Amino acid sequence: MKKIYIPALTIIIFLVTSIIPSQITSLLSVSTAQAEQQAYQDDPKDGLRDCFLSFQEDMINYEKGQLESKENIFDRLQLPEHINTGRAYSYLLKNAKQIFLVVQSLILDYETDIPDAPLDKDTAEITMYTEDQDPVTFELIKNAQGTWIFSAKTIESPEIYALYTRIHDRFLKLTRANMEGETFDINLMSPYKTMIRLRSGVMGRYGLTLDDAAQTLDLSEIEPALREDLGKTLAVRLYRILHFESPLNIEQLSVQPNTETIPVFLVDPGFGVISMHLITDTMGIKSWKFTPKSLEVVRNTYDDYIKSIIDKGNHPFIGKNLTIDVKFDDLIQSRFRYLKKELLGIDIWKFISLFILIILTPIVSWVISWISNGIMNVLRRKSPNNSLAAFTNQRVSRPLTVISIGYLWTSGLLFMITSEDGAAFLLVIMNIIMIIAEVWLATTVILVGAQLVAGSSKSQTGGTVVLVIGQVLKIIVIIIGITKIAGIFGQDSTRVIAALGISGVAIALAGKNTVENIFGTMMIVTTRPFAIGHFIIIEKIEGEVEHVGLRSTTIRTFYNSLVTVPNSHFITSPVDNMSKRDYRLFKTSIGVAYDTPPEKMIAFTEGLREIVMNSSKIDSKRPHIRVNDFGSSSIDIIVYLHLHVSNREEELILREKFILDAINLAKRLEIEFAFPSRTVYMRNEEMPSHQPMGGEQRAASLGREAASLLLKEQKDATENEKD
Repeated sequence: MKKIYIPALTIIIFLVTSIIPSQITSLLSVSTAQAEQQAYQDDPKDGLRDCFLSFQEDMINYEKGQLESKENIFDRLQLPEHINTGRAYSYLLKNAKQIFLVVQSLILDYETDIPDAPLDKDTAEITMYTEDQDPVTFELIKNAQGTWIFSAKTIESPEIYALYTRIHDRFLKLTRANMEGETFDINLMSPYKTMIRLRSGVMGRYGLTLDDAAQTLDLSEIEPALREDLGKTLAVRLYRILHFESPLNIEQLSVQPNTETIPVFLVDPGFGVISMHLITDTMGIKSWKFTPKSLEVVRNTYDDYIKSIIDKGNHPFIGKNLTIDVKFDDLIQSRFRYLKKELLGIDIWKFISLFILIILTPIVSWVISWISNGIMNVLRRKSPNNSLAAFTNQRVSRPLTVISIGYLWTSGLLFMITSEDGAAFLLVIMNIIMIIAEVWLATTVILVGAQLVAGSSKSQTGGTVVLVIGQVLKIIVIIIGITKIAGIFGQDSTRVIAALGISGVAIALAGKNTVENIFGTMMIVTTRPFAIGHFIIIEKIEGEVEHVGLRSTTIRTFYNSLVTVPNSHFITSPVDNMSKRDYRLFKTSIGVAYDTPPEKMIAFTEGLREIVMNSSKIDSKRPHIRVNDFGSSSIDIIVYLHLHVSNREEELILREKFILDAINLAKRLEIEFAFPSRTVYMRNEEMPSHQPMGGEQRAASLGREAASLLLKEQKDATENEKD
C-alpha cells in the first residue's frame, strides 16, 4: 500500500506544482494581454512623456532613500555652461527638486498635456497650466544618445523658480507640524494628489506600489486584520471602476488642500456615491481619502461594472504587481465567469477554492516535512563533533509546515471572504499561530547556525562567543514576534518596544542580580576568559563548561553533577582556566627503599629521563627528575614533567603511561618502592663506643678530610671511566 501511495502522491504533487500553475499563468497572460494594450495609452512610452515619467519616478525613489537613483536624475538634466563641474551635482540636485515639486503640483494629464515627440526636431516646448491657469513652459532637448532631457533653459527658468517658491512656502505651511495652522500629509494633501497617488500605485508608476495606493483609502470601517491585504484589492478595484466609468476627469480635481468642493467620481443609483472626504488622523495630520461608503460601493458593484466593461468590448484588468487574489479573480472574471453563479448565497468558485485548499493542505505538509527532514539530515551528517544531535527534525519541519499551510489558508481567506467579521477572526488566529511558528523556526535556525559555526570554529573561545550571540539573537527574535502580534491588534510597534523596555528596566531595578548577570555575560563575551569545553576552577567548583547562557553558566563536575553558576560571579571571583595552559604540570615523588644502592638509584633516575626523552607529549627540555629527600621511610625522587595535552582525559592517559613505565623500569632494575614502615632492632650486645674526636674544631676538620677523600675518590672514578 505504501509503495502505491508514494508514486500517486508524487504525481499529484507534479500536477499541482507544475502543470496547473502553468495553465493558470497562460490563462492569466491571455486574459490580461488586451488589458495591457488598453493600459498602454495610460502609460505612454514615447520620448517626451517618458522623460517626465522617468524623472518623477527617479525623484520619488531618491526621496525614499534609493540614492542610486541620483545618477538617473542627473542624466535627465542639462548642465548650464557657466556651472563648473565641481558644483554640478549639488546644483543639478537642487534644481531637480524644484522642477519635481512644480510638476507634482500641476494638473497634468499625460495623454493630452504632453504631445507626441516631434520626429524632425531636437528641441520641444511643452506648456502646462496651474489651477489658476498660469502657464508653465518646459523646454526639452535631445542629448547625444537621442534621449529627451530637460534643457538648461528649463533648469534656470525664472517662472519655474517663482512658481516653486510659491508652492514651497505653501507646502511648508501645510505640512509642518511645528508651524501654526493645519498640517497635511504631503502625498494626500488635495483631491488631485490623492487621485494621482491611487493611479500611480495601481499602475506602478514613479516607483509607487499597491501599498501606496491603499493609503488613499479610508479603511477605518474595515477590520484591522484585513486592512493591509483587503486595502490593496480595493485600491485596484476602485481605480478600475473610476478609470472606465467615472465621468470626472483628473484635471477637474482641485489641488487646493482646503477646497470646499467635494469630488464626486461616480453615482450608482442602487448603492451610493464614490467620493472623497478630508480626514484627520490621531497625530493631527489631515489628508484627502476615499470614503468608507465609497469602498462599500466598490465591493457591492465591482462584479457588475467589470461585466459591463467586458460587454462593451473593453478589457478592464489593468494594474501592475497585482496581488494573487486580484489575479485569481481576474482569471475567474475573464475565463470562468459561469463560476460566479451562487450556491447557497456563495459563489461556486469559492466552494471549488475551498476544496482545492483542503486537498493541498496534506500535500504541502508532506512536501515541507520531506524537504526539511532531508536538509536537517544533511546538516547533521556534516556537522562537526555531532553538534546538532540535540536538534530533532521536528524542530524545523513542524514550524515550517505550520507557516506554509498558514500562508496557504490566509491567501485562501482573501479569495473566499463572505463574512468580514468571521474572516477577520480567523485571520487574526492564523496570523498569531504563524507568528509563533515563525519565531519558533527563526530561533531554531539561529541556534542550529550557531552550533554549526561554533563546531567548525578553530577556537573554542570563538565558538562560545558565537553561541552567546545566538542566545541574544533568539531574544531579539522573540521581541520582534511580540511586537508583530501586538501589531495585529492595532498596537504601534514602537510603543510595544518602549513598554518592553520600561518593563525590563523595572524588572532589572527590582532584581539587582539580573543586571549583574547581564554584565557578567558581556564580560564573558568580550574578555573570553573561558569557552565551552574548557576545564575551569571557580569558587572551589571544578569541572568542564557545558553551556554559557545570558544568565548563568553550567559546569559538569568530576562527580558528573551539573553546577549552575550565575554569570555575575565571573565578575568578582577569579577564574582558573586549566584548559588555557600551554602545558600541564605533573608533579610526583617516587620513594625507593633505603637499602637501594646508589648505583641503582642513578640507573633508575637515568632510565626515567630516557622515558621522558622518548615521549612526544612530554617536554624533553624541562624534565626534573632527581633524588630529592630522605623521607621517613624512603629515599625520595622528585619528578616534575610538563605535559603537552589539550584536555583532562589526555592528561590522565599520559600520567598513567608514565607511572606504569616507571613501575616496569623499577622491576627491571630490581628496585623496591618503599612504603611507610618501622624497623625494630633487638640488641643484646653492648652499645658501640665512639672514639672522642677531640672537640668541635677537631670534629669539623675530620669531617672536611673525609669529604675531601670522598670527592677525590669520585674524581678518580670519573677519570677511570673516561680512560
